[in-house]
Amino acid sequence: METKTSLIMLQLNTACNFDCEYCYIPTAVRQQNNLISLETVAKLGERLFASNHCADKVQIMFHAGEPLTTPIEYFEQIVQVLLEKKDALNPTITLEFTLMTNGSLITQAWVDLFKKYQVSAGISLDGPAFIHDAKRKTMGKKDSFAQVMRGIKLFQENQLRVGVLSVIHEESLDYPEALVDFYAQHNIQGVGLLTEEFYGQNTGSSLFVNDNHTRLKTFIKRFWEHVQQQPDTTVRFREFFLSFMGLLDKNKAYPQILQPLGFLMIDYMGNFTTFDPSFLHTKNTIYGEDLFFGNIYTHDFIEMLDSPKFQHVYEDLQAGYQRCQATCEYFNACTDIFSGNKISEHGTLNATETNACINRIKLFADVLVESLEQTVQSQTLTSV
Repeated sequence: METKTSLIMLQLNTACNFDCEYCYIPTAVRQQNNLISLETVAKLGERLFASNHCADKVQIMFHAGEPLTTPIEYFEQIVQVLLEKKDALNPTITLEFTLMTNGSLITQAWVDLFKKYQVSAGISLDGPAFIHDAKRKTMGKKDSFAQVMRGIKLFQENQLRVGVLSVIHEESLDYPEALVDFYAQHNIQGVGLLTEEFYGQNTGSSLFVNDNHTRLKTFIKRFWEHVQQQPDTTVRFREFFLSFMGLLDKNKAYPQILQPLGFLMIDYMGNFTTFDPSFLHTKNTIYGEDLFFGNIYTHDFIEMLDSPKFQHVYEDLQAGYQRCQATCEYFNACTDIFSGNKISEHGTLNATETNACINRIKLFADVLVESLEQTVQSQTLTSV
C-alpha cells in the first residue's frame, strides 16, 4: 500500500501561556520559549515537497505548544516559506493551514492573517466559566475563560467558523445539559468531546476518582438526550457523529494513522516522529530514550522505515491493532488506535484496551445504541 503524507503537525514554539492541569506536554517544556527557525521550516519544505510520498493536498497543523506565542510577523514568514517551497518544488500541491489554540491571544491582527491565508483554527474551551476555569489556568494561575471567549467573539464577528475541543473532567459530570445549552447559546458550530485521561505527562485523571467513571456514562447519556431535545441545533458533536458512522461501517478501512508516512510530527529542532502527537514528548520507553525516528537535517522521512527503533514500534503497533480487531466488539466504532495511551497505561504498543477506549469509544457507542434501540421500540409500539 502506497502511503502519501497528507498531514504534518509542526511545532512552532514550545511555549504556552496556559498551564492546563491535564496537558500531556510537561509544564517545564511549556515554560520555555523555543522558536522554530526559518531554516528548519525551509528544510521541512524541501524534504516534503520534493518527495514522491507527498499527497496532492497536505494539511499543515501548528500545534504542540501555543502557536500564537509565535510573533505574528514571524508566523507569516513561516507560512510564506512553506508556500514558496511548495511552489518551487511541486506547485500542483494544495496546502491547508490549521492550528490548535487556547484562544486567549487572538487579536484582530491574527484574525486578518487567518483570513489572508485561509487558516482554520480549533479553540480549546471546556464550557461555562465554572467548568472551564477549574482546569484551564494561565501560567500565572489565573482564570482564562474571559480571554478565550474574547477570542471566540472576534472569530464570530469576522464570520470565521468556531469549532472547539472540550475536555470532560470531574467538574463537568453534573452539568451535561448546561454544556449543551452553552454551546448552542454561543453559536459554537463543532465540538470535540475529549475525556481527561492518562496521556503523555498526565499520569492521572479525575474521572477515575471515587465513582466518577460510573458517572461519566450517565453524563454522556444525559448529554445526548438533551442534544436530541434541541429543536434547531446546528452544533455537531464529533464523538457522537464518528461513533454513529463507525457503527454503520461494515468494512472498516485501514486507518491512515497506522500508515507511518501519512501523519508526521516535527518539533522545533527538526526531529520527526509519527503515529501520535504525544510521541513528541514521550521519554524513556521500551523503544528508547525518545520516540523520534530522525531529523530533517540528516534524514529523509522515508529513511525512518528502515531504522530498528521504528521497526520495533511499528511491529508492536500492528500487533496491538490486530489484537484489538480480534477481541474488541467495539472495533468498528473505534476512530483511533490510542498509541500514546497504550504507552502511558501499558508501557507498550502491543496492547489493547485503554481508559481512552472505554471513555471515548465504548461509552459513546453504548449510549448511541441504547438510544437507537429505544427509538425503534417506541416507533414499533406506536405503529401497533
